[in-house]
Amino acid sequence: MRFQNIKLLTGTALSVLVSAVSVHPAIANPAIQIAQTQTTTANAETVTGIVKSIVGDIITIKPENERYRTLRIQKCVLRITSLVPGMKVKASIIGGSQVESIMAIPNVKVTTTTVQRTVTPRVETPPAPPPIPAPAPRPAPAPRVQPAPAPRPAPAPRPAPRPVRGLW
Repeated sequence: MRFQNIKLLTGTALSVLVSAVSVHPAIANPAIQIAQTQTTTANAETVTGIVKSIVGDIITIKPENERYRTLRIQKCVLRITSLVPGMKVKASIIGGSQVESIMAIPNVKVTTTTVQRTVTPRVETPPAPPPIPAPAPRPAPAPRVQPAPAPRPAPAPRPAPRPVRGLW
């Protein structure tokens, strides 16, 4: 009976220990870290406007009733959002010009501009005269014949080595 109580106590202690270790990473952040996170998002400015141009990682936005704003955005975010000039966007800005997050606003008609290009007709040029044949190459000089080396005498046969004791 005493042995069963020890097994029960040991099993209970181990299960409490394992659950405590697995719960430790799931504990919420301390209040100081939460306050720091909220202050960084509280300093963000929100701008809503239409994208006028995109050059590299810099976009120009025309907010409603304001002057143009030039903002810097990460290239990977720019590729993911597929921004094009004429889209209406809502951007959170930190530090004056760095885009923290950007979201395209749907149901806005995107207008594209076309560029007219004048095409000049292609003028046919007469075919070029055939090339002048090159002079025939000179024959290569005959190779010099060297005398064949004298045959080497065959080496005398060696007797087979004797086996070493203890290695076989």
